[in-house]
Amino acid sequence: MGLASRLDDDWLAGMSSCRLGALHDQVGRHEKALGYHATSFTFAEKIGRPRMIS
Repeated sequence: MGLASRLDDDWLAGMSSCRLGALHDQVGRHEKALGYHATSFTFAEKIGRPRMIS
């Protein structure tokens, strides 16, 4: 997420956030996972590709 922010790369930020959400979900941190998934969806909407991440 830090690299994506420094590069100002919304696609990378969205995909990173989506993956972090999946990892948190796998270890039972569902609330944190939901936050990451919501963030990834926001990035996907921003770049005009919400189905890419969903």
